[in-house]
Amino acid sequence: MANIAMLGSGFIGRFYAESIHGPRGRDRVVAIYARSEKNAKKFADDYGCGFWSTDLEAVVSHPSVDIVCIALPNNI
Repeated sequence: MANIAMLGSGFIGRFYAESIHGPRGRDRVVAIYARSEKNAKKFADDYGCGFWSTDLEAVVSHPSVDIVCIALPNNI
């Protein structure tokens, strides 16, 4: 099982999270980064993430993260 940090809380981030947490999912999203505090908290609540932040560095360097999934728009 891998612990995943999701960068982005929009459509693509949610699409990936649904796939990760789906019926065959063995991995889990444990951290979320979003530019908006409100969006990060909502995503964390929806997918049971234990850690959310608007600080990118804090999310990617979180000690429980094994993999980083980049679901950000191209311009970011």
